Amino acid sequence: MTYEQKKWIKYVVPAVLFVFFTLGGLASFAKALALRSTGSTGYLLLGCGCFLVAGLTCVISLSGLFSRPFGSLFYPEEKYDHPLPPYSRAEALVQRHEYVEAMKVYRALAEEYPEEVQPFVGMIEIAVRHLNDLELAYRIHREGMAKLKNHKQQALLGRMYRAIRSYAESSEEWKQRKKISMDPMV
Repeated sequence: MTYEQKKWIKYVVPAVLFVFFTLGGLASFAKALALRSTGSTGYLLLGCGCFLVAGLTCVISLSGLFSRPFGSLFYPEEKYDHPLPPYSRAEALVQRHEYVEAMKVYRALAEEYPEEVQPFVGMIEIAVRHLNDLELAYRIHREGMAKLKNHKQQALLGRMYRAIRSYAESSEEWKQRKKISMDPMV
């Protein structure tokens, strides 16, 4: 199920439940009024229960709508309307120097969460800092720019690519690796 389908279900299902239980409550009250006897107590209780469930459904779905503007006072650019990807496995693999496996995990995360920039940044960092492969980093950067649809995310990926690359190229370790790899005697 895609993110857009989950988002659609998140808003449509509560609306349908609200309408269903509201109509059920109205029908129960109408039946209770039509009977006007001691047997109408069950219908009144059923109607109250339906209205209670309809109200809870409405409150739960509307709470997100009201909390977002107030939440943006504290976190203006952050929107957590979907679960965050689990990066810990890939980061643990990098810590254990298992770079190829970490690249595979980041690749899977990039496929599963196509709107996230972090998997591409993680792959670029592995390619530059650990594999010393600027061509691979450039290909990952281009792939990320093509897959990301949000312009802010594309700009962030571009800035991160340039920062990782310039940091690596300016470090002494990079210069030593470059010198060793260019030495024809090695």
